[in-house]
Amino acid sequence: MKKRIMILISLVVIMFLVSSCILNPFVVPKTVLIDDTHNNSKNFDGFGGTAFFAKLTSVLQAMGYTVSFTSSVGFFPENYGYFVVAAPVTSYSGADLTKVSSFLSKSNRKLILLGEWFTYYDNSNLNNILSFLGSGITFNNEKIKDNSNNYNSINYWPTVTNFVTHPVTTGLSSIALIATTSLSVSGNAFALAYTSAVSYLTPPLLLSGTSAEGSSELLDKEDGIVISGPFVVVAAESIMSGKVVAVGDATIFANDVYGSLASGEFLDIQNNKQLFINMINW
Repeated sequence: MKKRIMILISLVVIMFLVSSCILNPFVVPKTVLIDDTHNNSKNFDGFGGTAFFAKLTSVLQAMGYTVSFTSSVGFFPENYGYFVVAAPVTSYSGADLTKVSSFLSKSNRKLILLGEWFTYYDNSNLNNILSFLGSGITFNNEKIKDNSNNYNSINYWPTVTNFVTHPVTTGLSSIALIATTSLSVSGNAFALAYTSAVSYLTPPLLLSGTSAEGSSELLDKEDGIVISGPFVVVAAESIMSGKVVAVGDATIFANDVYGSLASGEFLDIQNNKQLFINMINW
């Protein structure tokens, strides 16, 4: 009799565990897919996605996540809990966009979109994805500079300390963007982080020697007339049953494949790693 009861209890426990994983809409598979098959940021400057995101992969694996790249497993974001898209140079096809939409139709899935600065990268392909999804987030084609708040005394590596209270920004005091564009938000989208008030940019349509009426202007000898900040660099939005987080820079979470730093990786600078962890945990 006791044996029978124990077997019944065991079966009930197993059924409970299985049903909770299948039926609970908040249980998200601990699987991350990174897109590296759309010539992302020119094949990550020739270094490849696995090298570019080597440290990030290790961090996620240490947290219990499985990390895959589309070059190895194919383009099937709908089969994963998290999907990272960094600066695709090749546009998404209609079938690709439908798969991303199917991904976000599943409960609490996270789409992480990473842009880059103009003119190195044209963010139009990211905006096409966002437009298809009906998002209020837009990546602008700009290059933000900050002569006072930057990392390694490089004015196009702006540091950010202005955060909106949100789970994605919990515990952050400063992040460093390794060349970034700005974001615009509308509708249900919301800004999470801003550059400083003395940051500035050069809109691609303004020519040297022209003026931007109504703006605080600075003259940058390299780029011509610029417009002052602050500028949005991190934004988020709930779409369908999932969530989207956008960051103006892909290199913020990368390895230093370029040898730009004396030691460490871009991911390790300031609170960059914590920002990504917060995005995953949101």
